[in-house]
Amino acid sequence: MLRSRRIRLLVLFIAIGLALIGYALTRPVEEPKMTPMDVEWADGFAYASVGEGHILRLTVGGDSVQSEVLATGLQFPRGLAVSGSTLYVAELGDLPCENPVPRCKGEHVGPTVSDGERQLLANNSGRILAYPISDNGLGDPTVLVDGLHYTNTDHGLNDLELGPDGMLYLAVGNLDQLAWDDNGSPPSGPETELLGTILRVDPGSGDVEVFATGLRNVFGITFDGEGRLWGVDNDGPGRGNWRFEELLHLQGGLDYGFPDDGTVGPYTRRTGFATWIMPTGAGSSGIHVRNDVVISGACGRVTRVRLTEGGAMRPSSRSGGRDVRPPSRSFQMGGFCWVRCSAASPSWSQPSQTCSAADRRDDARRPGLTSRRPFDATAPAGGSDPCPRRLASGGARLR
Repeated sequence: MLRSRRIRLLVLFIAIGLALIGYALTRPVEEPKMTPMDVEWADGFAYASVGEGHILRLTVGGDSVQSEVLATGLQFPRGLAVSGSTLYVAELGDLPCENPVPRCKGEHVGPTVSDGERQLLANNSGRILAYPISDNGLGDPTVLVDGLHYTNTDHGLNDLELGPDGMLYLAVGNLDQLAWDDNGSPPSGPETELLGTILRVDPGSGDVEVFATGLRNVFGITFDGEGRLWGVDNDGPGRGNWRFEELLHLQGGLDYGFPDDGTVGPYTRRTGFATWIMPTGAGSSGIHVRNDVVISGACGRVTRVRLTEGGAMRPSSRSGGRDVRPPSRSFQMGGFCWVRCSAASPSWSQPSQTCSAADRRDDARRPGLTSRRPFDATAPAGGSDPCPRRLASGGARLR
């Protein structure tokens, strides 16, 4: 009796095991998770970096895209650039988060966000890899540059672009929460020296120089047909100020002021200014410039802005299917009225004491900018400053 019961149990276990094996063999195979980070077009195909550690070759045929894995084992690859027979890859490196893709930030590491951000900043070390391109794919990489500190995966080593001068340009994010919440002790030391910069890298020697400084978090960068470098700085708080989503003509030697200076003055150090305030809200990443038109993508929205001579903006852009028409002199935003101080002013977003009825109508056509609180005017500033005295608040915050 006992023996027959054991036999029945054994048969039952075998049947269950076979059923599980059959289910495993017949169920649909799940595709491996892939988080795309950058795409670099080559001759008839494209390279793509995937956050989980791969470099892909993408081939477009009709309505389909075929992918082939060319390299594996990377640690969060980001920006890509091709020069001759070499593919350059910006890599974040080892991160202390259990699942660093797509995000490893201060809140995932330390007892507080700021403490975690300090830990990440001190220990993160990214690099630029150089892969030789062959007929069979990619060869073994060499390290062109290493020891590149960054704040977190959101404010990391971002886009990599080949310039018309043959140099590589790398966008590096700045402080995140520590830009405004540092308990009176801002981080310092060699790990902070390259934050918020555009780096210019010699692909032959690996020599690095700082091209531009004071950026919050420019993610995508691109050169136009005239060799000018463009990017969009992501919005967010600084030290008592706010950085709007700024379209920037990135020029060598200029300081764009963050975190000490926001979009709106007064300025303590800023020498490079916004060409345009993007109506995308936040999170601008990919950018492309062609035939004097800037196209930028951000959080489900694509914005198109047309350039004029010298990089100034024509008064029209398109975002989310709606026209956005900034007025020539002033407009309302965040309950305040802003004005261009003079025709020679580098920035049109300065406080003004009055808004005309026409400006208020313009404001009604600007998506997301609908506040009608009275403007808090202050006494005019003295000296040669053509603008009224700046508001103590430092400007409007969009959110």
